[in-house]
Amino acid sequence: MKNHVSGHTNPSAPLSLKNRLMEMGKRSWFTAFLLAIVIALVYSTTFSSPIFVNHDESVLHLPLLSHAGNIPTLFTSDFLLFTSGQYRPLSYVLLALARTYISPDNLLFWHLWLLGFHIVNIWLIFAIARHFAAKLPAAAAAAFFGLHPLATVLVNDINQFYMILCLTLCLASLKTYLVFSRKSGRILYAASLIFYFLAILTARPALTFILFLLVYEGLYEKTPLKRLLFRLLPFALILALLYPLWGMASPHPLHYKYVAMHEQSFWHGLFSVVGATQEYAGGLFLTRGIPAVLHEIVEQIYNGKNVKFLLWAAVDLSALAIGLWAALRKRWFALGILFLFIGMIPYATVYFNRVLDYVSWTYLYFPAAGLALCFAGIFAWLAEHPWSYLKIGGQAAAAAIVIFFGIRTVQLNFYTRIPINYWTHIYELNHDSQTAMHQSGKVYLAQGQLPWALHHFFAPMATNPKEACIVMARAYCDQGEFLASAIHLRFGSAQETSGIVLEGSSEAAADLLLNAGALDHAEENLGKILMVDPFNVFAMNRLAQVWFFKGFVNEAHRMLERVRAISPADPSAALIEGEFRQIEKQWRENPNPAPIAPPSQDWLNYALTQERSPALRRQIIELGQRADPNDAIIQLEAMIAHLENEEYAEAAKMADVVARCLYSYGYALGAACRAKALAGETDKAIAIGHRAISIASQEPLAWESLAIAYAQKSAENGQTQRFMEDIDKHPSAASQFYSRLGMQKLRTGKKQEAAVLLEKAVKAEPKNLDALQSLGLALYDIGQATRAAEVLQQAVALKPDEAENHARLGRSYIKLNKPNEGVAELRTAIKLDPKKADYHYDLGMVLSSQNRQEESMQEFRRSIELAPNAAAAHFKLANALYFANRFDEAASEYRKTIELESGFGYAHFNLGAVLQRQEKYGEAIREYEEEIRYYPKFAEPFNRIALIYCNQKDYAKAKETIERAERSSLQLDPKVRQELQKIAPASETPE
Repeated sequence: MKNHVSGHTNPSAPLSLKNRLMEMGKRSWFTAFLLAIVIALVYSTTFSSPIFVNHDESVLHLPLLSHAGNIPTLFTSDFLLFTSGQYRPLSYVLLALARTYISPDNLLFWHLWLLGFHIVNIWLIFAIARHFAAKLPAAAAAAFFGLHPLATVLVNDINQFYMILCLTLCLASLKTYLVFSRKSGRILYAASLIFYFLAILTARPALTFILFLLVYEGLYEKTPLKRLLFRLLPFALILALLYPLWGMASPHPLHYKYVAMHEQSFWHGLFSVVGATQEYAGGLFLTRGIPAVLHEIVEQIYNGKNVKFLLWAAVDLSALAIGLWAALRKRWFALGILFLFIGMIPYATVYFNRVLDYVSWTYLYFPAAGLALCFAGIFAWLAEHPWSYLKIGGQAAAAAIVIFFGIRTVQLNFYTRIPINYWTHIYELNHDSQTAMHQSGKVYLAQGQLPWALHHFFAPMATNPKEACIVMARAYCDQGEFLASAIHLRFGSAQETSGIVLEGSSEAAADLLLNAGALDHAEENLGKILMVDPFNVFAMNRLAQVWFFKGFVNEAHRMLERVRAISPADPSAALIEGEFRQIEKQWRENPNPAPIAPPSQDWLNYALTQERSPALRRQIIELGQRADPNDAIIQLEAMIAHLENEEYAEAAKMADVVARCLYSYGYALGAACRAKALAGETDKAIAIGHRAISIASQEPLAWESLAIAYAQKSAENGQTQRFMEDIDKHPSAASQFYSRLGMQKLRTGKKQEAAVLLEKAVKAEPKNLDALQSLGLALYDIGQATRAAEVLQQAVALKPDEAENHARLGRSYIKLNKPNEGVAELRTAIKLDPKKADYHYDLGMVLSSQNRQEESMQEFRRSIELAPNAAAAHFKLANALYFANRFDEAASEYRKTIELESGFGYAHFNLGAVLQRQEKYGEAIREYEEEIRYYPKFAEPFNRIALIYCNQKDYAKAKETIERAERSSLQLDPKVRQELQKIAPASETPE
């Protein structure tokens, strides 16, 4: 027994492989059978639960897993979009094979599928423990692992099948390797290599499995170096061969959004994961916290000097050191400790695991297997101990632990039976759980309980309602409430510009636009989806509908054939085909069907650009009055509509509701702060604003609104002074505040005050781009062009690819009489943003001042193309044409200027000058008179009119014009009097 427990080699003659397998089977089949029965009973309560098998985000609904014909695609980089950007195709291959014959609705099959692989893992744990110990400790290890409540997180969730399968393959590789190491045999060694190869194709933990074999051979077995290298080199070669698929194969950033490294700490992921040891240990040893959403609980640690990190790093290193020491002492429980830690290495930092839930119970499935082996090793050691009370105590403790685990597993499985019970339990574990509230909202919405759904979606602890808004956008769209849907879509699609994350908002937008009759815009959104995900059958089905309604019938049918090729049993395609047949029948009966009615332009502008016309703002306000009061997003948008209507009192009333319901949503609090501030409720505005910046320190609207509130208080106010003193201690926050306050002063025309505040913002944070840009503008406006140029040069250096920085710098150079430098900067701005009319206009101005009239005309014409209603561009083009003696064209442009803005300064005067040059004196006089009507203190039109009358020898009208000017106290050109005297009649000539 001693040799057997210690792992020494059996000296008997080697048996054939067949005999060895038969012997292993006879020893373990009955134990495995009993364990399987117990595990099946424990999990039987979940066999009809759809919560993590047939839910919206189930991998069983991926079109590429719908049948075996798509298997080649599962091995390509295209499929990485659906696997968190990680190369792990094998588990999905097995699911695709099963899905060829089994529907996602067959809950019993899929639960048994997951449970079956888990039972295989239990048997392998038993077999591996049996390699080192007697049956009882091995059975204890299997029971410990099989009944551990942690397994409920994976065994009930089809999306975690890859992790279950990976453990199966790693344990199979380990078991065959252990048998090989004891009894040798090429077939066993080859089988271990094959299992390892398949494991690497399944999940990330397999990448570090070779480290466990290295520890086993090098420390535990103390294998000579030459033999160790000979045995492990093939494993290393397999790893080297396949690792590039994990390390280098990844979706393009345009197609997939990765979790960014935190700017404060490259290693913050490692610090946070190590700090999460407390939660991990609580779950593994005490089953505490399972199945709470860990990334919502775990503290974010950005500094290696953090006490929590240092404490748990010491604990982890101590446990690892004990494991290594015990392995050297040939205590096999140490292998369990090492298996525990090695299985966690791939999830130690977001540098390797760049997903939102980089801390998760799922990742503990491998450590749980290691802990089970450690448990069995300690149990075996106690069973051999000569002190009987330790032996009996160890057996009792082991039995108690297994029973405790079994009870907890039954309890967790009971929660999993009913979705709302499960998410309520998650909420009880963490009252700040965004996931629990969101998922509860979805459950209530599916049950038709809209008020309860809204109550959970937009609860006070909801920090970002984006996902809930997308859900509600689709729900309102299905109800025909297109304005409500568009409002939610606005908040649900904000700030997402690339990646597969676009799919949710683009799908909702496409559905809304299609149902509202905006076919072209629906087609555009569907194109975006297919650019990101070429296998999205939702987009293909909707695109087929769009094409059909636009008259491209054959293309629509071909698109549905493409859907059937990817997902033969897709139900939507069948429904759409039926709809097409019905419509085609109606077309045959009525060759002139009624056209699809497009949505109103106001609604469409809002849905596409969030532009609110006055009429639409009124509709939004009315919607807020009749909508469910639990829909805080509609109330928020109605409040913003009141603000845009300058109905500040009404907005302030709604701000109380918005601030209370969306208490943790920084943008909403920022808007509520603005409403209170503009309504004159300064103290309430400041209170709400402080709450906004405390939970969303980077929210521009919060800082801007708080600045509006403080701008209403005097600088000597005690509250203002205290805030200034407090904020000055935090440079980043100070820079944000002074920047927003300076911009507020700039908007109200207090440019000198604005410049002072913006200087403080830049001093606090030299890289604050908004502050630099606004400071440059303020300095330019108050005449400090030199300092403005210096500041704008810093802005350009900070962000050289932003066109506005170059444009502002160019204007500063022009003011400093450096036209060549100004032209260069403006040309750079145009290169970066060729569709900005102002840049072409400014460039045309400086070129005109350099008498480069042809070039200036080109720029003015381009400005007009981009902004046809810009009167100033037409006016400057007319001037350039005038100086080029192209009078007809100049007159045409002056008339366009007047048409756009009848009182545009000098437009009538310059047109009069052109007409005068063309000897159209009557028309010229009319234009001069129009100029006088708009600008009665402008003397030059009087001069021109009087001279025309003098040239026409019309003394009376010339004299009357001069007298009118004098009555307006205008000083005319002396030449006018001289010309008048020349034509004066004798009776008017002085003696």
